[in-house]
Amino acid sequence: MTPKLFIGLWVAAVIAVIAAGWSYISQNTFEEADASGALILPEIVSKAKEIVAMDVTSDGETLKLARVGKDWKLASRTDYPADLSRVRDVVIALSQMRKLEAKTANPEKYTLLNLEDPSKGGTGSSQVTFLDEKGGEVASIILGKVKDGLLGASGDATYVRLPDNPQTWLASGKAQAEAIVADWVDENIYKLDPQKISKITVTPKGGVPLVLEKQGDEYIVLDVPDPTKLKDTQQLKLEISPYAGI
Repeated sequence: MTPKLFIGLWVAAVIAVIAAGWSYISQNTFEEADASGALILPEIVSKAKEIVAMDVTSDGETLKLARVGKDWKLASRTDYPADLSRVRDVVIALSQMRKLEAKTANPEKYTLLNLEDPSKGGTGSSQVTFLDEKGGEVASIILGKVKDGLLGASGDATYVRLPDNPQTWLASGKAQAEAIVADWVDENIYKLDPQKISKITVTPKGGVPLVLEKQGDEYIVLDVPDPTKLKDTQQLKLEISPYAGI
């Protein structure tokens, strides 16, 4: 092979490599925001004052929470008080999540990471959506499989994706949020021994308080304002069970 021919082939090879690289770059856009280390949901911090509600969806169910002053309530459960520490832990965890490594962008592989649509049952995924006072979406994320202890002393990692973006990520941290009432309320009240409860007052929203007194194994309605509205004018059985009526 002559030197001139060798140089010609080398130049052609270089041009081919450059052309291939340019073709790849032109078909794949890269943004600095997608770089490893970037916050997954920076809006939680930058728009914190706008957030007044939070929807949590999992296994086909949605639990709605709303901020009232400094407190949070289960809006979809008659405004029952939510455990503030639980809400705070989830919000802080999501606000600190950072991208570690880009994963699949193929929806057909979401099932491997538990990142399918959480509005459908049996997916193992959950979605947390933060809303403003007009019901507009401030931020939203779908949480998938958790890798406990993956980062060693630094903690756990979670597979995540944003609802409007097919790209999935392995992110730092863990924020387990599911549409389960028991996960969002103070459980101390349910540690009470039902046998020690002698009287209960039930106040319907906008209604008249109803007082029940325990007699034997049942609760008797006292001072009924309108007995005709009760199926049994003598007695009203009350089952004391965790989260009843919530």
